[in-house]
Amino acid sequence: MDCPVVLDADALNLIAGDKALLTTLLHRTVATVLTPHEAEGARLLKVTPQIIQSDRVNAVRDIALQTGAITVLKGPGTLIAMRSSRTWLSPYATASLATAGSGDVLLFEDEMSGDSVRRSMTSRSTPSSSAAVAASRQVRTIGP
Repeated sequence: MDCPVVLDADALNLIAGDKALLTTLLHRTVATVLTPHEAEGARLLKVTPQIIQSDRVNAVRDIALQTGAITVLKGPGTLIAMRSSRTWLSPYATASLATAGSGDVLLFEDEMSGDSVRRSMTSRSTPSSSAAVAASRQVRTIGP
């Protein structure tokens, strides 16, 4: 069944190590959201975390392009990128988003739509994980 999914933690590690899974992800036709922190992003791009840290904007765009998924690069100044390279910066996100459980619930407001559309995608990585909420009332579009 093809349905929207949010992938975090070990799912990202599995994708990073399996070309067939990456190809499957790239060809999905429904909404897919990846929520890596810098180390997971580095594994997906096969670079060091320092490379991700040095250019977070291009890193999040590269992940979105290579996977076809909406990508939320967690951390201070969380970035959200589409495959089209359209990218948003959430100035309210903190480094705490790079901790276990923060990919469970994501909420952001798309001010660019003019309708202030709120979108929420949820996932449970383990039954015992606590849901963490990343609430951003304003996001700023950067780049194309």
